Amino acid sequence: MIRFSPGWGLLPAFVAILAWATPAPSAPTEDLRTVPITLVTDRVFQKTPAWRGVARRAIELGTEGWAREVGLRFRVTDEFTWRPNRSFPTLGDALDHALEAAGPREGLVVVFTGNRPREVADKDYGFAYLSAPALIVLSPHDAPFAKQLHEHLALFFRHELGHVYGLPHLKGENVMNPAPELRADEFDPLSLEVLKANRTMDLNPEMPFEGSDLEALRDVYLIFDERGQIETALLVNLGLAFHRRGDLGDARKVLETALRRERHSVEGKLGLAQTLVAMEDLDLGRELVETLSGIQDLSASFLAALGELWMRLGELDRGEAFFDRAIAQGAEGFAVYYNRGVARLRREHFELAKADFETALDIEERPEGLFNLGLSCDALGDPRCAIRAFRRYLELNETADRAEEAERFLDRYQGQ
Repeated sequence: MIRFSPGWGLLPAFVAILAWATPAPSAPTEDLRTVPITLVTDRVFQKTPAWRGVARRAIELGTEGWAREVGLRFRVTDEFTWRPNRSFPTLGDALDHALEAAGPREGLVVVFTGNRPREVADKDYGFAYLSAPALIVLSPHDAPFAKQLHEHLALFFRHELGHVYGLPHLKGENVMNPAPELRADEFDPLSLEVLKANRTMDLNPEMPFEGSDLEALRDVYLIFDERGQIETALLVNLGLAFHRRGDLGDARKVLETALRRERHSVEGKLGLAQTLVAMEDLDLGRELVETLSGIQDLSASFLAALGELWMRLGELDRGEAFFDRAIAQGAEGFAVYYNRGVARLRREHFELAKADFETALDIEERPEGLFNLGLSCDALGDPRCAIRAFRRYLELNETADRAEEAERFLDRYQGQ
């Protein structure tokens, strides 16, 4: 999801090629990044007396070589017993439930389960989200437990950890082969370059590749693309990361590459539309926004993003309509109410704007919400409300760009 720099109008609604075959040098000790792990296991593991050793050994084997090759090391620092009271349709559902049960944890959460979800194919043994600090590994039932440790769990964990750090499925004998029977223990050289580029990545599912070496990642992904081995979602998220950083040219290049691979990707189209509008390529941007606006069954966050784009294109009524749909569909948070308030303020619907800014501020007290609440109250002829809003704005942000403007409003209200 894209996040623009905060301003007084809208806030976001959401969202050189080297010789890669050269062996990777050992990472200097001072460059090592240690990632703490919370180990989560279910009842199936606890029926086995040595479950802690089995799971810990799988993590140890699965991360073997990461410190030397890419500068990452992993340490189990906490454990949690997961007792699900029902079965799940997918591994993703099981992972989400385990995370909810475990609560907030530092670093990476690794879940080992012995219960196969109902809709999971026989050859599926794990699930992970890109940059999300969590993954789940399924223990197969068709092998002795010791064999699961040495030949299954460690390798499946290693594979899913690769996905967390931005690796796609790859052909050949390597860790990232999607077929377990063809999977080997080693990463190929290009995979190591991806892991190095993402060594400093924040484990944040809302902003994949934040903190990564985006240029190095782009170069490797484009090679994967030429080989037909990249996944569209990775390119889209990389394009969004370039956009967040303000590198719009790179964002456009990567997003256009993603859409050449999968021309119907709505996420890719939205990211490209946001990039084009930010670059002021408004004709092509408008065309994409119009196309996206006709799609049915869009998520609340997607609808809110379209509302923002219509506002940036100067169509306040369409922007407000999309924010209405997003909120009706369950969109929450400061940004969606703030953005709709901006649309209503610009359309001179001051009472409605005031209500939106008050709702946004109930969610999170932010200076931009206070300033715009002050503008709404001023337009409604409510000096007491305006004075409170502008005073509080200055308390929070007295050196802000619009501090002088707030002071002028307060000076005008003196004696009232």
